[in-house]
Amino acid sequence: KLTIYMGLRYELGTPQWEKSNYLTNFDPSTQTLLAAKDGSIYDRSLVNPDRNNFAPRIGLAYTPTSRTVIRAGYGVSYVHFNRLGGENLLSFNGPHVVEVNIDQLTSQPLCVGNADPTTCFRTTQMGYPTGYNIPSRFDPLKARVNYIPSNTRTGYVQSWHLTTQWELIPNLLLDVGYIGNKSTKLVILGDYNQARPNNVGESLSLQARRPLSKYQFIQAAFPGGFANYHAMQIKLERRFTGGFYALNAFTWSKGIDNASGHLEFQNGDNSR
Repeated sequence: KLTIYMGLRYELGTPQWEKSNYLTNFDPSTQTLLAAKDGSIYDRSLVNPDRNNFAPRIGLAYTPTSRTVIRAGYGVSYVHFNRLGGENLLSFNGPHVVEVNIDQLTSQPLCVGNADPTTCFRTTQMGYPTGYNIPSRFDPLKARVNYIPSNTRTGYVQSWHLTTQWELIPNLLLDVGYIGNKSTKLVILGDYNQARPNNVGESLSLQARRPLSKYQFIQAAFPGGFANYHAMQIKLERRFTGGFYALNAFTWSKGIDNASGHLEFQNGDNSR
């Protein structure tokens, strides 16, 4: 009447690296950009691999009567790959990739020739100054820096369920179940160099209020996200002859997380 399944998975998903080591990561201890090099996984990715990803699984099925089956299960799964656009890719960092952000004012005089647009106003028709985005001119005061903490741990999801099936009459099945999962250490985004608010009476610029004066926006991809989901699922199924059947299903659920919609909805960038 009772069947039990048990298992254990081990998963190793290495951090991402680039074939030619065109990859950098921000180092908070030295406030510099570290460059990848040949060598260990860390040398190439600048993030230490998480070697503790054990994933237990257990499931059971119990048949107390000929018309009743109770099933339950629990398992852990790991999230080895997160793609938040280019936001969490260290290969999108300078000096190999230069994303230039410049705030201009129309009150400034028009740029002439190849003038730096931080000192004048450059119209769209004038285009970028020649050589403005080449690696040798990379400036973290003008370009975003991506940052992944070197000891980032792999996010994981715990899933479980408890369901009961009854055969009310021949070929009429009622299934009632509770489904849940809990996600931990999910990757979310934030500004590691976030500016403080202006104090009373202050009118300092955004950059003047940042903790690290040599950098502007430092986009950190860190395992600070979580999510919980709980649901009741009810299914009534009636099978007929000739392969035809009728199915009616209902789900009542609740989900909670701390970073929903980032990069998918215009929600004010709530993960920062």
